[in-house]
Amino acid sequence: MGSGLKTAHNTLVDRVLFRSFLCVFFFAPVATSPLVVTGILSLVIWVFSGKFIKERHRWFGQKWALPVLILLLLPWIGLLWSEDPAGGLDFAKKSYYWLFAFAIASIYLSTHRVHAFIKAYIAGVSFTSLLFVLQVTGIINAPHSIGLMSDVSYISLSLLLAFCILILSFYFGKVVNKRDKILCLALMLLNFSSFIMLTSDSGHLAFVILSPFIAYNLLNKKHLLKILVVSVLMVGGLFLSPVAQNRLLQAVNETKAYAEGNVVTAVGLRYYMWKGALKVYLENPLFGAGTGGYEAVMKRYKTDENIPDLVQPHNSFLYIAANYGIVGILVFLWLFTIVLKNSWQKRNSLPGFAVFIYTVVLLIGSLTESQIIMPHTGILFSLFVGLQGALNEEC
Repeated sequence: MGSGLKTAHNTLVDRVLFRSFLCVFFFAPVATSPLVVTGILSLVIWVFSGKFIKERHRWFGQKWALPVLILLLLPWIGLLWSEDPAGGLDFAKKSYYWLFAFAIASIYLSTHRVHAFIKAYIAGVSFTSLLFVLQVTGIINAPHSIGLMSDVSYISLSLLLAFCILILSFYFGKVVNKRDKILCLALMLLNFSSFIMLTSDSGHLAFVILSPFIAYNLLNKKHLLKILVVSVLMVGGLFLSPVAQNRLLQAVNETKAYAEGNVVTAVGLRYYMWKGALKVYLENPLFGAGTGGYEAVMKRYKTDENIPDLVQPHNSFLYIAANYGIVGILVFLWLFTIVLKNSWQKRNSLPGFAVFIYTVVLLIGSLTESQIIMPHTGILFSLFVGLQGALNEEC
């Protein structure tokens, strides 16, 4: 490591920013308010320290920088042709999430620091899981709306739990100390215990699809039959949970109800929102309906007063398509292609595996929610995009 890197690494601002990002990773799976506070504090330090200018060489010219910059500006530009710019302003304000990619890329990154970020994240998830399990079992009497344990946050929490289990399986496959392996298994069991009690199918779907990665990491060998058997056992363990079974049954029953004309169910409204978003896109294929335009157009479509006003389609792909048309879709795909390609090539390292798996988990979760505009998943994705600077570091 050169003296220039050492100097950048040892500056007070760099150390403060590193610790502030540790807090962001810890609070991302815990609760919204501390996440937003620590996140904004990190951005304030990054800007007012001048690091956003002095260290721009760390991200300037990176393949991901231009699509991220476009996605940062697009919600503001989209207000120009939106039918509801006032409502769209709420979405435009969330575009600051993308600044985290530039901010974390501006500090000195190494595999050691990425390990620290991931461990902070695991600590935050495990803390939330422990509270959740203690609450569900009645051992503690905590408010049901505490942090990410509220019903409205179950989708995000389930995805963050699935990602945590996958990361812990990676650690298990890499560590050699028996106590470390036991710790990894214990944390996996803790997080799996809360995971199977969540009434959300997004994280469950991600777990099912990505279970071969977990099996491979646990076995630490390329034996396809054993990987398949372990994957099936893990998925079977998931659906031994009455909560997971009921959720699957609910999805089937409400799909049938939607086909029969009953829209106002949790699943039925999803179909209604997706169908509406596709219609909005087809009517405005080039640039979409503008930021916040989806809500305005959907109000015109509504024929049943029992259907609530819908502000976004609960699908990242359709959110981009409905609001920004083919232009937004191309930029969206451009960014994800870059991130997946870069991280897949380094998947045997912690930075590579973490960036790749989180991106895939986010994409799967984006099928049933607009995860790129959710604070927890959206900010984390931006951070992982910026962490691509550590992909070429030696472990």
